[in-house]
Amino acid sequence: MHAITCGTCATGTGTLRVLPNRIFECLSGHQLTLQDVDLDGGHVWAVDVSGVLGYVVSPSFSLEVIAEATDDLAASGDCPDPAYAARSALGKALGGCLDFVDACCAGVVVVLLEM
Repeated sequence: MHAITCGTCATGTGTLRVLPNRIFECLSGHQLTLQDVDLDGGHVWAVDVSGVLGYVVSPSFSLEVIAEATDDLAASGDCPDPAYAARSALGKALGGCLDFVDACCAGVVVVLLEM
């Protein structure tokens, strides 16, 4: 998990910790609400065991990366350098798996929908 730092502090290095009222606050007293947390579609917020606000790659995005890597691996035989293409696909799949595990360790709930 990557910690989200306070954007108001001059140094921008203060981590934000959760308060009992579900507001996040840095050591300088600057506060952030959940509505103020704006991440791109590939990331979700999480709070670690010490109460620090952070972000991880979204598990659903990680699964999409793994699926794309699987397709890339299947098509690697058609590439000019099949061994390189296969290694690249496996590296991509490994990255997706590590991001997925990171999100699960941060307590992000994974919801799988059956189609």
